[in-house]
Amino acid sequence: MTSEWKPIVTAPRDGRLLILLCEHRDVEQGLGSDFPTEDAETWRTIGRNDYANDGVDEWMMAGWCWNDDHFTKGDGQPTHWQPMPKMENRT
Repeated sequence: MTSEWKPIVTAPRDGRLLILLCEHRDVEQGLGSDFPTEDAETWRTIGRNDYANDGVDEWMMAGWCWNDDHFTKGDGQPTHWQPMPKMENRT
C-alpha cells in the first residue's frame, strides 16, 4: 500500500472504508468545542461515501467529542484519502 495522499476528488464513492485527511470547516473562525485537538487544522480519520449505492454524495466520518470523551459523527471536509491497509488473516 502506498502512503501517498490522493486528492479527495479521486476517492471511490462506493461505500468502502477509507483513511481520510480532513480540514475543519470553521478553521478561519478559530477553534470550536468539537475541534479534533487544541491546535490542529487537519487530522486523519476513517470514513466513507456511499454515492454509488444511495445517490447521496456525502462523506460520513468518525469524529471524537472531547467534552464527553466518545466517538461521534465527524465534522469537517475531507481533502485527501488513502486506502485502508490490508489486514493479515492470523487464524
